[in-house]
Amino acid sequence: MSQVPLEGHASVKGRIPFSRRTVARAYAVVAYAFSLFLVWMAAMAADTHAAAWSIFIFLPGVVFAALSPHIWSGSRWAMIVAFFAVAVLDIAVTVETPGDWWLVVVLPVVCGALTLAHIAAESTSDDSLVPQARVADQVYAALTYMYGILVAFITPYHAHNLPMPPVLSGYALISGLVLGALSFFIWRGKVWAMAFAFLLTLAQWLVLVSLNPVFWTYGVYFAGLAVSALLTLTCVLTARVRSP
Repeated sequence: MSQVPLEGHASVKGRIPFSRRTVARAYAVVAYAFSLFLVWMAAMAADTHAAAWSIFIFLPGVVFAALSPHIWSGSRWAMIVAFFAVAVLDIAVTVETPGDWWLVVVLPVVCGALTLAHIAAESTSDDSLVPQARVADQVYAALTYMYGILVAFITPYHAHNLPMPPVLSGYALISGLVLGALSFFIWRGKVWAMAFAFLLTLAQWLVLVSLNPVFWTYGVYFAGLAVSALLTLTCVLTARVRSP
């Protein structure tokens, strides 16, 4: 008697049509964006009547920023910690202002759904592969990642020295998101991303200086430009940048 091949067994393993790598990266992007938003909100709240609560907004932002790279690499413990962290934040907001519970309930649902999706996703052969990266690229990527968060946090503090503070504070949030995205490509050794990061730090410093000359003496912005220029030259000149 001929045996009929069981073709359906392979399809049972993956319960959703996404790989774990795809889900992990989507989760990491959400975590990084939320971390930027929290540190930005903490900076905005520092000059208001809610200044005493800004630290409770800032700390979860730091936690999410630290967890995002681990989530990107597929570490499930980081996904679970992120879910519980945002759940605790949701409970704290609900206890303090019960009428605003709906403002933060979306994120615990998203984090929980992405964690479950990662568990249920297909395990493909490339999920465990970690792209090789040179040390210089890793350093540049890590500093760009952290600088994006720093820009989103520190710019609202100085916005009162400039015209249109709300616009510039919003620009800082967008700039942080762009720098965070560029850090991924810098990690992979992409010269265009390194150049873009340098030009972005140069542009934001020149804009601030043109609006108020006092920013010539603000070392955070100038240091970011100097380090970006140095690392871009180091990455390009000391080793061959990997082909895609």
